[in-house]
Amino acid sequence: GITDLTYPILGFIPLNEEKSKKALDKFNSTEKDGYFSTFEHFFLNGKKFICGDEPTVADFVIAPVFEFLDVCNDITYPVAITEYRKRFNDATGYEEMANGMGGFGTRQLVDMCRKAKEPVETSVDLHLMRPSVHCHGAWMLLKQAGIKHEIKDVDLMKGEQMSPEYLALNPLHTVPTLKDGDISVWESNAVVRYILNRFDSAKKFYPSDPAMRTHCDIALEWKQNALYAGITDLTYPILGFIPLNEEKSKKALDKFNSTEKDGYFSTFEHFFLNGKKFICGDEPTVADFVIAPVFEFLDVCNDITYPVAITEYRKRFNDATGYEEMANGMGGFGTRQLVDMCRK
Repeated sequence: GITDLTYPILGFIPLNEEKSKKALDKFNSTEKDGYFSTFEHFFLNGKKFICGDEPTVADFVIAPVFEFLDVCNDITYPVAITEYRKRFNDATGYEEMANGMGGFGTRQLVDMCRKAKEPVETSVDLHLMRPSVHCHGAWMLLKQAGIKHEIKDVDLMKGEQMSPEYLALNPLHTVPTLKDGDISVWESNAVVRYILNRFDSAKKFYPSDPAMRTHCDIALEWKQNALYAGITDLTYPILGFIPLNEEKSKKALDKFNSTEKDGYFSTFEHFFLNGKKFICGDEPTVADFVIAPVFEFLDVCNDITYPVAITEYRKRFNDATGYEEMANGMGGFGTRQLVDMCRK
């Protein structure tokens, strides 16, 4: 599988597209016979290393071969594989060997071939307001997919969205807005779908299985048309965005704290997660990039009762994506700063 997928990129053999695609699918597959799945669930099976708490010759032989996979942008590493590779490096000092121990090593070869493979593409501009969780799904997708982009800050409080320049991009004067050459895209779900369709490196975050892709799409629309309406009614008055409507606010709070099937948290836990780590399985997808951030606004409300499953999901999302940095504004005034200020 590694030969069929990586050797053409590394320049060792000609490309056989059929074999390459078949190998990629088997690496990214969550079926029992998927390469990563077999390694995680059969060979590791909850252990630190293949045979227990310490590396053996099996680890010495297998862990290094994962290095070649780093040349391929379309590989989706399960968390367990990433953690295993880090443990192996920490336990053996393998990084020095991977870097050639003073010579030209595996990682130098992989870096050289990755750069040669990278298409020349212009950067896209993402116009957003950093504290707005509506913007974070598109921002996270660009970052996780490794798409070159530039953030253009739009201060809604100062009315910058009403400037002639911004209205030329987006006549509805909302955020986010994506600018890709002559194309402007607005509406947050439309922006993420454009990125998924436009960039090959983003496609791995949108399930290929028709049933799971539909589940992903339902989650995106549920966030837009149901969940976020409740977040707006409950948190926007506290955040200073709209006047308080006590009836709407109470109704939204009750629906978040409700254990009925149509309660917001209940729907998310029992329908969208339904025992999985993330919305579509063991790894985050675009549905998680869009939904997980919006829970940040709820932290402004002292009357919210978070189910354990939601708290654990948020932690998993932070750990898997490094979202905390984005929530803190990535060098600017972020969501968590806004929430802390309004709570006080």
